[in-house]
Amino acid sequence: MTESRPMADRHVSRPRVLMVIGSLNIGGAERLLVDLIAHSDREQLEFMVCSLSGGALEHELSHLGVDTVRVPCRGNLDPAGAAAVLRVFRARRPDIVHTHLHPHSTLYWVPTLARLAKARAVIAHLHATADYHQRTGWRQVVRAWLDGADRRHYDRLIAISESVARSYRGPRAGVPRVETLPSGVDLQRFARRTAPMRQRARHALCLTERSLLIGTVGSLYSAKGHRYLIAAATQVVAAVPESRFLFVGAGPERALLERQVSDVGLTGLVIFTGARSDIAELLNCMDIFVLPSLSEGFGLAVCEAMACELPVVATSVGGLPEVVADGSTGLLAPPSDPDALAEAIIRLARDVDLRTQMGRAGRARVKDRFDIRVTAQRLQQIYRDVLS
Repeated sequence: MTESRPMADRHVSRPRVLMVIGSLNIGGAERLLVDLIAHSDREQLEFMVCSLSGGALEHELSHLGVDTVRVPCRGNLDPAGAAAVLRVFRARRPDIVHTHLHPHSTLYWVPTLARLAKARAVIAHLHATADYHQRTGWRQVVRAWLDGADRRHYDRLIAISESVARSYRGPRAGVPRVETLPSGVDLQRFARRTAPMRQRARHALCLTERSLLIGTVGSLYSAKGHRYLIAAATQVVAAVPESRFLFVGAGPERALLERQVSDVGLTGLVIFTGARSDIAELLNCMDIFVLPSLSEGFGLAVCEAMACELPVVATSVGGLPEVVADGSTGLLAPPSDPDALAEAIIRLARDVDLRTQMGRAGRARVKDRFDIRVTAQRLQQIYRDVLS
């Protein structure tokens, strides 16, 4: 571990920002962290990352030349993990500590640890809506109290959507102010590919150009609602026989979902790819993108699909209505409703002109509202504000 720098070096013109996150596996929050660093002005800011477990995105940070350290932790109340994080803070001496997915994938004590290491500011990035009103039982009440008590010690709270921000402004949230900073997409990485590139990618999936590919991207957890998409798929295939389905992502529900596919008679029509890093290429194989989530802070996967000029079908939960312009860039359906999901997919499957129109409108909307370069610039202004 590096030695602590002398105090004389603390207030240089290039602030040191240490981002803290639970893992560096491929996911929305993890992707945003890497993209924010990549598109920030590295001559003005020095970034470091502390993760509590590793992941596939570590190599991207290494390629960017970002100092990355992994600190094993056994939960957000782990004293040994907190002591290890404190050692990292003291060794790297950041001006700003910026946590992601707080607190459930990091630690409750991050603000205190940052103060002990003489950090000048502490920021929490909120990636999911608060669920205080759904909590019952003494364990949930204690957790809600810990969440609120810890959050009061941050200098700034950043929400990835207005829906997330609103959920933390309730009477039980215990925080006076939350700032909304919508997530962003790298418009160069996520763009429509040429026809030959699309054909090669489809060939790798054993698909022909006649196949109508309906895809989704997301970790295979129950909150992502994949089971409802599979239930809807039976109706879609009956109405549009050339339909095929692509599930991109890994997670604990894969075996359960594969059994569901077999039980409803869709074997051979549904492809599970597992975790992939070539998301842009896979999106360009698709004709329609679907996100059937039961809860969603923002919906970065939807943004990426829209940037690739895909029409989308998404559930009307969390921040998704802020991303998808219903009837213009895609269609919104109620959550947990396979019939409504199937109806929206079939409507797009049968109308190629509508798909093209919505795809182009989606790309324009992302360019106008969700460009990662703008997000990074706004974050840099927040850093300047908290340091001043």
